[in-house]
Amino acid sequence: MKKYLSIILIIVVSAFSICFFLYKVGKPSRQVSTTPEILFVRAASNNTIFKVCTIGIDGKNLRELFTVNNLLNSNPIYSALVQTGWVVTTDQTNVNYIKNNLGKFKDAFAHPLCAFSKDFYAYSTPIEESDIATHSGEKGIAGNVCGVFKEVYLCNVETGKTVRLDKELVNQLPDNSFSKDGSLFVHSLSFSHDGKFLFLVSLPKNDLSVFSMEQMKFTGTFHMSVHLIRNVDKVLNNLYLSAGTDSSNIFQFNMDKKELKPLTNCQESSFAISPDNQNLVFIETNLVGKTDLGVLNLSTGTIKRIDYPNESEIAGFVSDSKHLIIKRYYKLSDTDTDYHIAIYLLNLNTLKEAKIYAESPGNK
Repeated sequence: MKKYLSIILIIVVSAFSICFFLYKVGKPSRQVSTTPEILFVRAASNNTIFKVCTIGIDGKNLRELFTVNNLLNSNPIYSALVQTGWVVTTDQTNVNYIKNNLGKFKDAFAHPLCAFSKDFYAYSTPIEESDIATHSGEKGIAGNVCGVFKEVYLCNVETGKTVRLDKELVNQLPDNSFSKDGSLFVHSLSFSHDGKFLFLVSLPKNDLSVFSMEQMKFTGTFHMSVHLIRNVDKVLNNLYLSAGTDSSNIFQFNMDKKELKPLTNCQESSFAISPDNQNLVFIETNLVGKTDLGVLNLSTGTIKRIDYPNESEIAGFVSDSKHLIIKRYYKLSDTDTDYHIAIYLLNLNTLKEAKIYAESPGNK
C-alpha cells in the first residue's frame, strides 16, 4: 500500500512541476526598464506650448508626459529657458517621483522660476509693474528687470502643503530687497544635488540665503562680491556657484571663513557635482575659443583639466557618478534663425559621447 502511495505522490508532484513550468513559460513577463532616464522640457507649436518629456540615457523611449501652455509668454526668461532645452533633472529618484505624481507636478511647470528636488519644488512669481521703481528714492526694483521675480514658495508634493519662505528673511536682508508689499525680489532658486538645501539669491545685492530642508529653516545668509549668482550647490562647508558677467565663472565659497575663490576665469562655464560627492566637473570656454573639461577633486582640492573640443553645457550627473548629461546648441543651416538643442551622454572615463536627443523642426 505504501508503495502505491509513493508512486501516486511522485506522479502528482511531477505533474504539478510540469504544469508550473508551462505556466511560467507561457505567461508573458513584465518588461521593466532599468535604463536611467532624464526629464526635460522642449518647445512645440511656435513656442506657445511646451512638452514635458522623459527619455532614456540610451536615447530610447522618448515619452511625452504632459503639455504646458505658455501662459507667461511675455516673460523672456521663461521662453529662453524652454527654447534651449530645459533639462529639469538627471537624478533618477527625481524623475521617478515626478512621473509617479504627474497630477501634482503639472502646476509647478507653469512657474517661470522653479526648482525641483524629489517630493518638493520651490517657485517664485513674476513681478508686476507696481514693483518697478520709476524714480530715485521710490521703493522697488530698479534698472534691468529681466529675470527678476518675487516671493518664494516651497511645496511639499506628498502632503500638498505650500509655505511661503521669503517672509522669514524680512529682518535678515536689506530693506531694498523687498517690494512695497513686502515681497522679496529673487533672481535664482536651486536645490543642492542631494536635496538637503534650497538656495535663493535675492536682489539687488545678490545675497545668497541657505534653507535647510531637514531643519525647515534658513541657516545662513551670505553676501559675496560677485553678481548674477545661480546654480548653487553645497558640499560640507563649501558653496559652489556660477556667478559674474552672464554667470560665466564658477566660484567656491567657504562659509566658515567667508572666503570666495574663483575656480575658472573664462568666457562661459557650467558645472555639476557628482552624487558621490567626490568630484565637481565643469566645462569652460576660454576667450580664445578653447574649451576644457575640468575635474575638481573635492577631497584634495586639486583640479585636472582636459582638452575638450566640443563647446557644451553641463546639465547634470547620472546617478552612477561616472556619466554626465550635457547640452549643445546648433543650427540646421546657415539661414536658420533658431538654435536647436542636442543632449548627449558623456562617459567621464573615456570621454566618449552618445547622442540622447536632438531637436529638429520635425519633432517640435
